[in-house]
Amino acid sequence: NITAGIDDEKSLALNMNYKYPINDSFLLDSFVEYAKVNNVGGDTQKDADFLTLNFTTHICKNYFITLARAIKKQVKIGENGTDRIINELSFGYKLDYLNPKLKGLVVSAGYQQRDLDNKTSLVRDKALGVAITHKFEF
Repeated sequence: NITAGIDDEKSLALNMNYKYPINDSFLLDSFVEYAKVNNVGGDTQKDADFLTLNFTTHICKNYFITLARAIKKQVKIGENGTDRIINELSFGYKLDYLNPKLKGLVVSAGYQQRDLDNKTSLVRDKALGVAITHKFEF
């Protein structure tokens, strides 16, 4: 007989970011992160693993293409567990090239696919989107 308990959530995260300039007009930017979480939400029977992969190419300093994948695998004693997987492809443009007053303003569009795998069923959502963001430096 397994009984649920309550304990502190414990985690470990490792990440790496590397930028590799091919030339003045082409930059590869990569980010990888892994996290292990025990006792998710204080539940001693629930653990989760996270993996994030992000690769961006910066072209002519203002254009970029991003390919990203995020994976969350969660297990709980006595259950099948769930996997959540998000895949994304996006294209963007930094508007400061048009006018210095627009520094930090970015327009991007992308496609995202989200999968929820319950081990006995799969739910898949797809989305197209547009985003306008502004980055502030401080």
